[in-house]
Amino acid sequence: MAESKKLGERLIDAGLITRDALLQALDLQKQSPKLRIGDCLLAHRLISEQALLRFLAADFQTRYVSAEKLSKVKISPEVLDRVPVRFAEAQGLVPILFDAERRALSVVMAEPQNAAAVAELKVVANLSEVFVFVSTRAAVNAAIKKVYYGDPTAFDEVELCAAANPDVAVAAANPVEGSSGDTPLLTSAVVDGSTGMKVEPLQKAPREARAISVPGSLSPSGVRQAADLMRRSWLASDNDFIETLHVLIGQLEMRRNDAFRAHSAAVAKHSRTIAQRLGLEHRTVNHVTVAAYLHDLGKDPQRHTTLLSTAEKEDWKLEAGRCAKAPIRLFESVHLPAEVSSILDHVYEAYDGLGIPRGVAADAIPAGARILAAVDSYEDLTKNEQNFFGRALAKQEALRCIRERVGTLFDPAVVDLLMQVHTGELLRTRLLSEGRQVLVCHADEGTRTDLRDSLSRLGLISNATLSSEGIYDALRSGEADLYIAEVTPPVEEALLVVASLRQEPATVGLPVILLASKADSGLQDRVSALRPAELFAGEVDPDQVAARAKALLDDRLASGAPGRPVSGMLDEMALEDLLLCVAQSKRSGRLLVRDADRHSEILLEKGRVVHAACGQAVGEAAFDQIAEMEVADFILDPNFLILEPQMDKDVEVLLCESLSRRRARPPQAPQ
Repeated sequence: MAESKKLGERLIDAGLITRDALLQALDLQKQSPKLRIGDCLLAHRLISEQALLRFLAADFQTRYVSAEKLSKVKISPEVLDRVPVRFAEAQGLVPILFDAERRALSVVMAEPQNAAAVAELKVVANLSEVFVFVSTRAAVNAAIKKVYYGDPTAFDEVELCAAANPDVAVAAANPVEGSSGDTPLLTSAVVDGSTGMKVEPLQKAPREARAISVPGSLSPSGVRQAADLMRRSWLASDNDFIETLHVLIGQLEMRRNDAFRAHSAAVAKHSRTIAQRLGLEHRTVNHVTVAAYLHDLGKDPQRHTTLLSTAEKEDWKLEAGRCAKAPIRLFESVHLPAEVSSILDHVYEAYDGLGIPRGVAADAIPAGARILAAVDSYEDLTKNEQNFFGRALAKQEALRCIRERVGTLFDPAVVDLLMQVHTGELLRTRLLSEGRQVLVCHADEGTRTDLRDSLSRLGLISNATLSSEGIYDALRSGEADLYIAEVTPPVEEALLVVASLRQEPATVGLPVILLASKADSGLQDRVSALRPAELFAGEVDPDQVAARAKALLDDRLASGAPGRPVSGMLDEMALEDLLLCVAQSKRSGRLLVRDADRHSEILLEKGRVVHAACGQAVGEAAFDQIAEMEVADFILDPNFLILEPQMDKDVEVLLCESLSRRRARPPQAPQ
């Protein structure tokens, strides 16, 4: 109580409340001892949320987040996984952002002064730093309920509570925006905040702790056991190994010149994209990615050999024959998967059978090797000034060079996707669809292709899998926002996959469309129990299924579900074209642009630039520096919440002004 009075007295001294107001709040606190004085003041509307939070933020030297802003925050499962829900409830905090490089976690708390909770959080989540922002207790509790339990009505219930009992109303019912600092608070996420499913009250066990039954088939415990058995039989995630390769190979390639130093990372990224678009299994996509990172190890750094260079010059072909197995030998002790070794062993095989080392052709060449050969050749043509031409080619010239060798050196399907990647067509579609992706699982190749074509015509990116193997890993790793699957005997297998998804926070609200050749009322009831899931029975109409898929995704976006971050490289789409695409679609979020030396960002609100930072520069000066970047990768995260815009500029106008400023600069003296 003494601490409460101390806060109350300080609020009086600050002129934010009167003595009578404090007495009223203290009376309420006597009736409800668990409430803090700030909660009581808000409950009686004796102080506004903005005024109280602004005062607390200044007092604790931090930032504040209003209830309205906190209700819009969308948090990734990776962030939520760092803090167990019971710990979050016990300490009254919700994690919002994790910086892996610094091992720093940003959290929102009702009591940021609770040093013991912060210290315990560091141990629980294995952190180096914790950044604490302040909000009201009601807002924090509602946020926990929304992000951990998937309750889309969590903040509505706060308002309903206020309406039902005015004496215990909270300020979140009438949120006021504001901030006490000058730097924007940014938060990101990919968890669905609106599942449309009935969620149990907070005091009950979390959704992930409750078993889900499939009516008419397995018991709740049976579903849990069967799901666990299926998961153990599937390939474990390779994400950690791939990320380790990304770091290690990146460090090794720092010795190369600027244009070619990130070669393997670029090859891995584009190879992975093409493998997914070809419909390869999730595990095969990972094998292609690993092979792409390893393909240059142990080879002569002064002569980068590719399938194209071996076909053009005999001495390069002899060199490739000598060094082809170098990456495999280097990794003999770690027992690379056989599929990875096979990709590396066939990377110089030509589509017409005239390559090395075995002269196999077409589909006899592993799909991963066909992908890697085309991507590696393109990257070599455009970025390596020591390639067999003796110069780096412009994008269109390089694409023409690749296209002319379709059917002899390169797989036509792979080259078609390579063209989509490097003309910006694929990236533009991803940006306009807010990064949404559909995973299609159907055994019939014709049906699978028709479904993907119909989805593409509606502006949706789709990946495919040939069987149920790998579905769980693909969905858990965030590679799909909607799942289309065929229901075939035994029916339980398809339903079991969906039931297991409903037990995971990241996929509990994932829409599912199931396709069955015929269905009875029993199957319909079982599918309905796994909602959001829909059943299409009879002959598949690809256009009808695609239209329903788009409608479901549009509904999720309209209800506040997050968009998907879209990443790429500036060699796929120039920064100017990228910004214009974002502006024309009136997108919001943070565009993070990273080259070898700098991390820069441009913040956009409904297609307008509201902030830019590059090194120490901010605003238009920073934008000018970013606009000059040509070799960099980027990620557009639509789920960043910007509290305080620092500028407000039309993208097209800003690009024109930036170009004028850069042209007006005096030429630099030669070094």
